[in-house]
Amino acid sequence: YLTIDFVRPLKITYDGGFVDFQIDATLSNMLYKISQDNSGSLFMTLYSCLNILLYKYTGQNDIIIGTPIAGREHPDLEDQIGFYLNTLALRTNLKSADNFKTLLNKVKSTTLKAYEHQIYPFDCLLEDLNIDRELSRSPLFDVMIVLNNMDYKAQEFNEIEGLKIYNYHQRTEHKSAKYDLTFFFKELNGKIFGSINYNSDIFKVETVNTFKNDFLNIIRVVSLDETTIISKLELSDLDQTEKLNNFIN
Repeated sequence: YLTIDFVRPLKITYDGGFVDFQIDATLSNMLYKISQDNSGSLFMTLYSCLNILLYKYTGQNDIIIGTPIAGREHPDLEDQIGFYLNTLALRTNLKSADNFKTLLNKVKSTTLKAYEHQIYPFDCLLEDLNIDRELSRSPLFDVMIVLNNMDYKAQEFNEIEGLKIYNYHQRTEHKSAKYDLTFFFKELNGKIFGSINYNSDIFKVETVNTFKNDFLNIIRVVSLDETTIISKLELSDLDQTEKLNNFIN
């Protein structure tokens, strides 16, 4: 479990906030390259980085993170109106001796297998596992990751009369959180925009800003060297930005 700032309420409150960040075009391109070189996807690379972050914070090597799935596996459902969204629980077993490349390939294998069962309802999974429910937290996992890589042209939506459309980085603030932490990502104009949605009844915004900075540092480290050993990766290596700049230049 993650160390929290406040005593967890006996019943989940869903009070929350957001911390936004941006991955610049250069670093984004490096993430795309790592994904392509390993025959993976950007989601798999970001998900691997998040696993490292949680491993570093908790010391646990068996980590479950949730992610939504469209639930439109059949082509005939792509243009249907309706709520088909399902939730996948992705489980990763990390080893401290693994390097990032090894972890990414583990994640790729796990994710692809999970996609094969994406229509299996999450509620049925919880029933089959017979998990003891706690009113203070979500079952099975506390952290979710979401990547929105839909291909659309914002200007087309802006022409809809009577609607106000906000770009991802211009969104209005929503004071709610379904999970302890949700890491949102969106690709836009060659950059990756991120946002951490957090439960404000258990985390301070200062703590979430630390999560953000450490996550970005992990991205910089693995972008410079994907053979970095997980156990040797330091979260607060202040030299990483300088190393990245030297690498780029």
